[in-house]
Amino acid sequence: VLARCLHKDPAQRPTTDQLAAQLHDGRGEFVDHLPPELLAVLGRRAAEVWRLRPQRLPAPQGSAETAPAVPPRGPHPPGARS
Repeated sequence: VLARCLHKDPAQRPTTDQLAAQLHDGRGEFVDHLPPELLAVLGRRAAEVWRLRPQRLPAPQGSAETAPAVPPRGPHPPGARS
């Protein structure tokens, strides 16, 4: 299974449906069959995603910060003419 997943040609790698069919016995949820050690690693990595702070670049010159505001679209307020 691992060798197929690591195949150099992506077209030769199994799909998630093929993996699930090969690795899951059809009882319960797929995650219920994963080893506790793997679930712990997945949990730690998932939690790390929320700790990352994206680096923001300054807005380019003439961007939305310096451009004139555009009125919102939508229904006109009562009494307004369209």
